[in-house]
Amino acid sequence: MSTRWGDRLFGGGALLGCWFLFFAALNGTPAFQPALRDTGGAGSWHVEYGPAQYHTARYLYQRGYARLQGDADPTRDWAQQDASRLGSVWANPDLAEEAVALFQASLDLSPGRAAAWTQLGWAHALSGDIPKSWDALHTSWSRAPYNRAEAPERIALAVVLWRMSADPVPPGTATSLARDLATLEHHAPDLHRAVKASTPGLDGIAEAEPEG
Repeated sequence: MSTRWGDRLFGGGALLGCWFLFFAALNGTPAFQPALRDTGGAGSWHVEYGPAQYHTARYLYQRGYARLQGDADPTRDWAQQDASRLGSVWANPDLAEEAVALFQASLDLSPGRAAAWTQLGWAHALSGDIPKSWDALHTSWSRAPYNRAEAPERIALAVVLWRMSADPVPPGTATSLARDLATLEHHAPDLHRAVKASTPGLDGIAEAEPEG
């Protein structure tokens, strides 16, 4: 009998411990901690993807992405937008620098997320730091080499960086671009054709990569 009660007490204690850890983790998120919230230029700390408010790394990512869209509406569904919406940030480099800080903070908590590395690359590009942008892009490629969702933005970013600088592209760029294109061709052939048609310069990148 004592063993049975001991098992029950142990099980109950373990369950309470799990609940304590769960609520402790939840308490350290923007939904419960105002100090972790980012209001941006529009004055609202909320994001369209509600669950991100209970996950600090994702929340910081969403807020950084809002900066890249000019911070016009922090509750907009940024995930449905594309790189062509970045134009307004060129005129306001402060937004790009804020985006860099937010993406970096997100990656400090969740360094394996390829999407955050891609967007960090865009933020560095918009703030004028081409070497760091290339570094972030190549990190995204290393984190998720075959990522259908990231491929279009990574291809677009590589072309933008190539056009922004007269320096040779980093080694491995052409190989990574070819892999992204092959991933699109396999999983989304219509999107692959659209990307090829709307992204002139892909062949030029391959020629700009140093041999060796």
